[in-house]
Amino acid sequence: MNNYYKKLISLLIIILATQNTLVGQVTIGSDNSPAAGALLHLKEDEGIGINSKKGLNMPRVTMTTTTPLVGQLAQSIGSSGTWDEADHIGLVVYNTNKCVNSTGMDDGLYVWNGTQWKIMPHPTTSSEVQSYTDTRDNEVYLYRSFGNEAGIWMLENMRYIDNSFTASAGSSSPTDRLYTYPNANPATSDTKPSTWERRQGLIYSYAAATLGVQDGLNVNQAEGQGTQGPATPIQGICPAGWHIPSDSEWNQLEKEIYNNPQKYSSYTSPGQFNPTSWNDAWNTTYSSRGSDNENGHGLAMQSPCQLPGASGITSGTSLPASQGGFNVLLVGRANGGSVTSYGNYANFWCSSVSGSDNAWFRFLNRLPLGANYPPQQIERASTSRQYLFSVRCKKD
Repeated sequence: MNNYYKKLISLLIIILATQNTLVGQVTIGSDNSPAAGALLHLKEDEGIGINSKKGLNMPRVTMTTTTPLVGQLAQSIGSSGTWDEADHIGLVVYNTNKCVNSTGMDDGLYVWNGTQWKIMPHPTTSSEVQSYTDTRDNEVYLYRSFGNEAGIWMLENMRYIDNSFTASAGSSSPTDRLYTYPNANPATSDTKPSTWERRQGLIYSYAAATLGVQDGLNVNQAEGQGTQGPATPIQGICPAGWHIPSDSEWNQLEKEIYNNPQKYSSYTSPGQFNPTSWNDAWNTTYSSRGSDNENGHGLAMQSPCQLPGASGITSGTSLPASQGGFNVLLVGRANGGSVTSYGNYANFWCSSVSGSDNAWFRFLNRLPLGANYPPQQIERASTSRQYLFSVRCKKD
């Protein structure tokens, strides 16, 4: 038991010993008896109703896990020693680590229930967010509407594995249907890494993401090229009624989040960006585009929490998926047989191809990668279909 709790117990003993009658009831802050129905009464005066101008300030801790191993309860809140888990049931603290469960909204009051720290009250899912169950594998995905133009998008990365897929981190053929887990080691393994969580999803080659629908098609389906994407939305690995979004549809999503960041992130208005509204010329801009100050839609779409096992921090401001944020996780990418950039980058396939066995994608990062890749912006570009990227689905 640490000194804080020893002092608190000593204080309670002294207070109890000075009471006129030891009836198991205590008042702190006043010489008067506690209310009849209270074991412990905090008050400053005898007024009915509001009788204090101050409150109870709980111990503030930086929680490292809400599910500590047996014998590690003290360490989970930055203390030391070995605490008996049963003796501490009901212990209440205020956690300042908003990413202890990687949502970005994990700070608040927690109570120890004997096996884990439980937040009080338990956070509820936003009314803007709904869930969809993929009947192929019973995976559940959160989704929401991003306005009339951008439509409905999933807020989590796809994690579907088709029977035609091979667990691999790259090959020399743009038509190979490959997948792997972020941070997989070895990269050819179909075993989940210890750092993997469902919300991270899998990363896929373009042929896997689209289930080969456009194999061998070498036209340019980017916005501004006349086609505005595939003639028919490509379902690919998405569930029935959903599809892989095109280059144009990604532009619509980015525009919505850029113009209304307060709906999807901790930004309070688009006035924090420069310019303060989306520039339609960006729809056909190759490479990074967006705000030229330190704030922007790239960060509004990126989770503020780093992935398990990754180093460094993010500057993301996205709300968690349960609260309606797009919540991009920096799961990295794969090519040439290895998985790279876990905790640094996120890449997403568009359905739109770009000739010569290339396809369009979106790129987000947490670090300034020179003048051409500031993290507050998002890169729009094309690359070889052999890369393995994340996939988000849009409702038809």
